[in-house]
Amino acid sequence: MTKGIKGCNKLNTMNEVWLELDGDMKAEINRIIDSNGEGSSLLRLFKIYELPDQLDFPTSLFDKLMTYYENVDGKTCFRVGGGQWLNVTLEDVLYLTGLPIRGKPVFPKPEKYKDFDAFHRVFGRPASKEITFLELKEICIDKNKTRSRDERMKAILLYIVNCIIIPNSIGKITTSYVHFVEKLDEVDSYSWGAAALAFLYEGLSRYKSGKMGVGFVWLVLGFFFCHFNIKDIFGVEFNRDVVPYTLSSLVKELSKKIGGNHYSNEHNNLGKKLMKLGTRLQSTDVV
Repeated sequence: MTKGIKGCNKLNTMNEVWLELDGDMKAEINRIIDSNGEGSSLLRLFKIYELPDQLDFPTSLFDKLMTYYENVDGKTCFRVGGGQWLNVTLEDVLYLTGLPIRGKPVFPKPEKYKDFDAFHRVFGRPASKEITFLELKEICIDKNKTRSRDERMKAILLYIVNCIIIPNSIGKITTSYVHFVEKLDEVDSYSWGAAALAFLYEGLSRYKSGKMGVGFVWLVLGFFFCHFNIKDIFGVEFNRDVVPYTLSSLVKELSKKIGGNHYSNEHNNLGKKLMKLGTRLQSTDVV
């Protein structure tokens, strides 16, 4: 993965937790998802990918798509389809992930209002601004059987938030988000989809300015393959199904068909496909 988005593809990281959960906890999570229970809006994201094989992010494809991301009058959008200005929207996030796009805001308030003590209240560990993914994963898995069901569920939800809503390249969990999952009956009242999109917008702008990007970058690929006539170029087939299974199907296809090719030039097979993609995206019949 190129330096600009290194660490943003945390589907594999999230999937590692799912694969290591005990059968009872998996059954409980599936029950919550099926019944639209407390936290289901986030727990459903486990369904994007549940297989043991590692996903390969199609970096070359993403880099190509980002060449069309331009800044005009302080606003950044993809300029494609004969000069149209388009971008990933809240509706795209809802369609691809099922995350709620209405509700209470998610992003923490200014630094002095952040609730760093929440981590100690919920998990009984010293308050800290950041912990490692491994440390939080240990609470999720709970091999020593010392945690309650609710403690583990809150740890799992926080893990998902850091993998999908606010993924970054530093490899640390932001503990100030704990209070958004502290009350399980309020988790689904937050606008997680809006938060994911805002964080993605920030990350794409950082990427274009040469800085380390952040955000759930699979949304960009989902946006293009769902809205534009480009599937045939890469031989990609995916199911348009209930959320989040459209994204699940697309993720698997792109990983298999393109993901292993992190580098390309105009002379190899992927390079030729990317050149064809460029021609297609500039035409007026791509939408």
